[in-house]
Amino acid sequence: MGVCEGKSIRAIAKRLGRPPKTVSEEIRRNGGYLRYYAVKAHYDRNKSNRTGYSKIDSNPLLANHIRARLAECWAPEVIAEKWNKEALGPTITHETIYTWIYKQDDSLYLKLPRKKKKRGLKPQRSKSKILNRVSIHQRPESINDRSQVGHYEGDLVFQQGNQSQNILTLVERKSRMVIFRKNQSKHSDVVVGALKDIKEKSEYAMDSLTLDNGSEFSSHSVLGMDTYFCDPGSPWQKGAIENVNGILRRYIDFRVDAKDITQEMLDSVALSINNKPRKILGFLTPNEMMEKLYNQQSQGVTF
Repeated sequence: MGVCEGKSIRAIAKRLGRPPKTVSEEIRRNGGYLRYYAVKAHYDRNKSNRTGYSKIDSNPLLANHIRARLAECWAPEVIAEKWNKEALGPTITHETIYTWIYKQDDSLYLKLPRKKKKRGLKPQRSKSKILNRVSIHQRPESINDRSQVGHYEGDLVFQQGNQSQNILTLVERKSRMVIFRKNQSKHSDVVVGALKDIKEKSEYAMDSLTLDNGSEFSSHSVLGMDTYFCDPGSPWQKGAIENVNGILRRYIDFRVDAKDITQEMLDSVALSINNKPRKILGFLTPNEMMEKLYNQQSQGVTF
C-alpha cells in the first residue's frame, strides 16, 4: 500500500514498525518501486518458505564466506553489510544469515557473539509507563547522523540467574567510547543515580541519552539532559549500544556470577575497548577519536 501511495521508505518502515533497510531490501528484491506488487511478493515469500529454499545453501561461496567470518568473530550484521557493499554476490540480510545458522547441525551458533541457542524477538510492550517520555522519532537529525559529539546510548546487561545486580552500559555515538558501571539493583533511583554520577564526573559533555522503555529509566528527568526512548520491542533503534553489549560478552560471559563482577573488572574491560583501534574510526581508538573531536570543537571546527 505504501509503494502505491508513493510513500518514502522511511515512512513505510515507520508504519510497519520495521527498519528502513528491511523495507528497502523487500522492495528491491521484488522489482523496485515501479514493478513492486505486494500480492506477488507475498506469494513468492510463502513459496520460498514452503520449499525450504535458502540463498546461502544454494551458494557455496557465500556459505564458506559466512563460516570464515564467524570464525573471526564477525557478527551476522557485519558479515551481511560487508558482503553487500563489496558486491561479492547476491545481496543478503543478517536475518537470513541467522536463520541459516540455526538450521545447521554443527552448533554453528556457538560462533555468534552471544552464543544463543535460539533466535527470537523480544515481546512488545503495549504501553510505556515512563513519564515525560520523548520518542526517538523526535530526536534531532544531528544526533541521528552522528554529526555531533556528546550523544550517548544506554542499556542494562544482566548475568545468568540474577535480575537485580546489573551492568550499566553506555556508548558515545560518534567516537564509540564506552563506559560501564556495576549496579547492585535495577531500581530506577539506583540506575539513574549512576547515570547522573557518570555525567557529573565525566570530562566530556553528555548532551543526550537514548534508552529503551525499561522502568529502571523512569526517573530520567533528574539527569538534566535530553533523553529519547526507542519504540517498544525495537532494540535496533539503539544499535550502537546493542553492539557494545555483544562486545562486552566477549570479555565477561553471561554465565559469570554477577557477584564476582567488580567495578575494577569493568573499568579494565572499558579501557581495553576504548584503546582498541576501530576501522570505522579510521583505525583510531575511541579514546583518540573522543579527544580529537573535543579538540576540534574547542577550536570551533564543525564536524
